[in-house]
Amino acid sequence: MHGKMVCLLLLVCCACLTGVAAEPQTVFLWPAGHPTLQGANEKEITNPPAPQPGQFVRQFKNIHNPSLEVFLAPKDKATGAALIVAAGGGHRELNTGTEGYDLIEWLHGLGVSVFMLKYRLAQTPNYQYTVEGEALQDTQRAIRIVRQRAREWNVNPTRIGLLGFSAGGALAALADIRFDRGKLDSADPIERESCRPDFVGLVYPGWAPMDITAPPDAAPAFLTSAGVDDAFHARQTVEFFSSLFKVNVPADLHIYARGGHGGGTKPRDGIPFGTWHHRFAEWLADIGMLHKFPTGTGLSFKGPIGVQLYSLRENFAKNVPGTVDQARGFGIEYVELAGTYNLPPQQFKALLNAKGLQPVSSHFSFDKFRDNVEAVATEAKALGVEYVGCAWIPHQTFDEKTARDAVAVFNRAGEALAKHGLKFFYHLHGYEFQPHGNGTLFDLLMAETKPQFVRFEMDVFWVVHPGQDPVKLLEKYGSRFELMHVKDMKKGTPTGILTGKSDVKNDVAIGTGQMNWPAILKAAQKAGVKYYFLEDESPTSVQQIPLSLRYLERVKF
Repeated sequence: MHGKMVCLLLLVCCACLTGVAAEPQTVFLWPAGHPTLQGANEKEITNPPAPQPGQFVRQFKNIHNPSLEVFLAPKDKATGAALIVAAGGGHRELNTGTEGYDLIEWLHGLGVSVFMLKYRLAQTPNYQYTVEGEALQDTQRAIRIVRQRAREWNVNPTRIGLLGFSAGGALAALADIRFDRGKLDSADPIERESCRPDFVGLVYPGWAPMDITAPPDAAPAFLTSAGVDDAFHARQTVEFFSSLFKVNVPADLHIYARGGHGGGTKPRDGIPFGTWHHRFAEWLADIGMLHKFPTGTGLSFKGPIGVQLYSLRENFAKNVPGTVDQARGFGIEYVELAGTYNLPPQQFKALLNAKGLQPVSSHFSFDKFRDNVEAVATEAKALGVEYVGCAWIPHQTFDEKTARDAVAVFNRAGEALAKHGLKFFYHLHGYEFQPHGNGTLFDLLMAETKPQFVRFEMDVFWVVHPGQDPVKLLEKYGSRFELMHVKDMKKGTPTGILTGKSDVKNDVAIGTGQMNWPAILKAAQKAGVKYYFLEDESPTSVQQIPLSLRYLERVKF
């Protein structure tokens, strides 16, 4: 009888780990002997002091060798999203029960892999750890490690978030606003990874006075707290939201009337604050973190979708490596180029590849195709692109002679580039729709260029702007369009204009403008468009591109 009871107790203990690995992988953040480590040989203090098999530690103290515990989502549910969880405890202890291990089954149900962070505690007796020093360093290091080992753990490196409770919320806030995009010259491959989280959650966060000024490229945030009975943390939650709001960083804010402090996801006797985690799950879905398809694609739109890097030209002018990481942070894999921002082609390609970005096509000037197509081929091969194209035909007035001269250049360039295994294309720009005979000068370009050497890139904006119908154009010319710029136009923008010029502020997030995207994308897929690129030339492209990707994931046709 006694033996049966022991077996029953062990089964009950193991039941706490339903769907969770009994022996999680532990990854120490810093290599042995690293200068940042102090007291690494001291024993941690745990509660319970001697956990039984299948029993999680509810509280840690005296942490000197910070680490991550890895709990990967079940393969049949995994979305590629990862959450690094930072429990609270006033920087004296880590309350890893309700603010840690108790969350695993819920998050696994969402398809999210969980990484439990044990960070150094600023209130550890006899040590000089600080929140903005060692604790933040541990948090940043954890983000880098998950990103560096993303493939091993079946994690999408652009879906790595941080969920912080109370004191851990302070670390989530700091990680969101104080980050680098990788120390490219570091000998440590982990340090070469970006420590910017892709999203953060702050649950009843609190901190001592510190600078919480947010940069414009801070990650999207979810913030929640009880109100009057946890006023201190509610106030700081609102202050952090305001900091993000000032620089147009998207954030969800949920302040509940009451509910007290602590407790993680406990029901709280049925009051609304007990449902905050449902709002968090909805938010994760809204920002695309729970999406099982590649970013920017879905049940209807299959892509592949990338970004034309010209959309980030102002950022590239300030910081090339940082902007490459920013492009990668959108979650896309493919990019189209329009220059290398004063870097040699091989170096720019290496920078893209190091961040997991694949250059597919590149634009070059008309003069280069006309005067030195072999130089174009050399640069294109150094960049590793498949397509090379021209986006503007120089002209005072675009007439038949100009069009025929361009045809000659395109046919000659296309044939020469084909010998190098490269595909030439022309990116239409609106002015080509001048009337000509029974059609337009664009029809002339299509008729006179050789299909085996000249392909086309449809820019939807520059089809609608001159008053044309992209669906009819796709139906008419089908497979000649191998590439597409997915670009929307602000409602009310005049059309029927043949200048090929427009205010860049007329570029808006996909789905918010005047284009009929379900019809256009359906026709594009039928026509066999091979690559799609978001191009957003507006001053708010960084904010609009994620919204455009979310639209493409949800569009139905």
